[in-house]
Amino acid sequence: MRTRTFLIVGVLAALLVVGVASFFASTKPDGLEYVADKVGIIDTAEKRDALLSGGLAGLVGAVTVLVLVSGLAFVVRRRGGSSGEGSS
Repeated sequence: MRTRTFLIVGVLAALLVVGVASFFASTKPDGLEYVADKVGIIDTAEKRDALLSGGLAGLVGAVTVLVLVSGLAFVVRRRGGSSGEGSS
């Protein structure tokens, strides 16, 4: 399998897992919600669909990590390939 095809399949699989796994995430409040409840400002928050927002947050997070890692790999590859040593 070619590298590009492998990468595309891997990215699509990761996005699918993130999107599906978010439906099984805990519905218990996180630390921010806990503090907002204790302080008394929880009622000022906007009401959102928990499944949709959780899935969207997972997808945005996965894409963000993918972009950062891809950029880092690009920079490392460009810097390492300029010396000519060990190139195949």
